[in-house]
Amino acid sequence: MALALAGGLATAGAAVAATSAQTAHLRHENFEQMGDAFKRVNDELGRGSPSKAKLAADAARIQKLSAQAPSWFPKGSGKEVRPKSLTLPAVWANPTDFANKMKAFQAEAAKFPRTVTAGDMEAIKAGAKSLGGACKACHADYREKKS
Repeated sequence: MALALAGGLATAGAAVAATSAQTAHLRHENFEQMGDAFKRVNDELGRGSPSKAKLAADAARIQKLSAQAPSWFPKGSGKEVRPKSLTLPAVWANPTDFANKMKAFQAEAAKFPRTVTAGDMEAIKAGAKSLGGACKACHADYREKKS
């Protein structure tokens, strides 16, 4: 009985590790998608006549991903399961500050599609800058600098 219980616990531990590793991988993939959407927004805003349809699509993508983002950081999904992770342990050491920064980012991400829909290009550019600033607010404390 004890051996079966120990085997069951080992299997459960392996499943949690796999789930954490999968979550860390998913977090990476989702942030890649978000980064790509930010790049497309900035590239589009740099054109002579930006496409509001393209901006709207990427604004919606960023908003959707930002709404999911808090679930991408369960304890145990850092470097211990994904050594290439850029997520710093401070995410879990300072959960209140991290959550507040995430909420500020989500608020900007929710506002940006409405700004794009309104169509004022100067407001869209200002909104993109605010959105980028809210995104970067987490990077200083919670994301390892890329080499």
